[in-house]
Amino acid sequence: MVLTDTLKAEFTELACHYPERRAALIPALHRCQEELGGWLSPEIIEAMAEWFDMEPVEVFSVASFYPMFFLKPVGKHIVSVCRNISCDLRGSQELLDRVCQVTGAKAGTNSEDGRFYVEHVECQGSCANAPMMVVDGIYHEGRRDSGRPGSMSHETYLLSRMERGDSHTLAGYEAQGGYAAFKKILSEGTPPKDVTDVVKESGLRGRGGAGFPTGLKWSFMPNEEQDSRTRYMAVNADESEPGTCKDRVLMERDPHGLLEGCLIAAWAMSLHGVYIYVRGEYRMSYRRLEEAIQEARAAGLIGKNIQGTDFSCEIHMHKGAGAYICGEETGLMESLEGKRGHPRPKPPFPAGFGLWGQPTTVNNVESIFNVPFILERGADWFKAIGSEKSSGNFLCCISGHVEKPGVYEVPLGTPASTILNEHAGGV
Repeated sequence: MVLTDTLKAEFTELACHYPERRAALIPALHRCQEELGGWLSPEIIEAMAEWFDMEPVEVFSVASFYPMFFLKPVGKHIVSVCRNISCDLRGSQELLDRVCQVTGAKAGTNSEDGRFYVEHVECQGSCANAPMMVVDGIYHEGRRDSGRPGSMSHETYLLSRMERGDSHTLAGYEAQGGYAAFKKILSEGTPPKDVTDVVKESGLRGRGGAGFPTGLKWSFMPNEEQDSRTRYMAVNADESEPGTCKDRVLMERDPHGLLEGCLIAAWAMSLHGVYIYVRGEYRMSYRRLEEAIQEARAAGLIGKNIQGTDFSCEIHMHKGAGAYICGEETGLMESLEGKRGHPRPKPPFPAGFGLWGQPTTVNNVESIFNVPFILERGADWFKAIGSEKSSGNFLCCISGHVEKPGVYEVPLGTPASTILNEHAGGV
């Protein structure tokens, strides 16, 4: 039997996180590859098709779409050297040449003894620490960077909690006021529309690239009294753009900040569930968020009847498998449903027809991370930071040929020359 009873039990548990069984396919393929020899053999594809009640060609079609799945035997140890622009500027080609010399394998091949498989891959999300490589899922970076709040001449808040060594834990988060905004909303029974209105009034724009007003996007969710369908939010943590590694910093060092933002959004939009789609290469981010969800659930902050109220919300993790296109919101939804990550035509838009045909909002990690601060300190406080049309601070990733690469927190409207020369130390 190809699939062990342990794996089948895991798949059954995974499938319970989704309204449709097929959505568990990509996480299940990850587990098969990890446990059954490091690659997806034809026998594994057949067994997975039987378990998911799909045709083998459908499973193969999904597996072949994502570069993190191997459809041929690979070495016992997988060495992935990043080749994208930030790493290239910092010497990734020399690093790859050295790796090939030491292992005896060329890029895209196994070593003769079968111990190593070496690959030259696209961005791995460690741009500020370039050059870097991943060995058996563990990051090895050219430098060790930390998030940088930036000059003390302006207020910082996004990276402020990360100075504590336990900032990723529930205890560390609550010690700095974490979950206070969410608990206040619950205890006071703040009308959901009022929460959305505060976010709208704050002027928060999406931090995923498009800059669309977050509160306005939330308001597109159909009125619950007029549309009783199940409602979801997908958090886009598929940070695949070269030169970008800001969301990784937030997820690894302050995961509860993201979870509190998700819970506030769930209250505001009457969501039934939240799915955090993390790019497959972000193993530490995924693990930290999983641990944070477990802590929050044990503390009664996630699940049914949260804090003894009638409010219930589940938050689930979903691991991607390397396809750059899944950073686009409709491609992300296709992937979350267990399919190839092909973008959907719009309209219909996600708010009317999203995950599994239900109303869905898609927000970026940094966008949601801002929400608890806005609810705690007020829309006027947030509007006082940044520029007239773009409120708040943002996380700026600087990499390549600069003195101090890193992730900097600066107000929106800060000139690029200031970020480059004053914060990053110049070229």
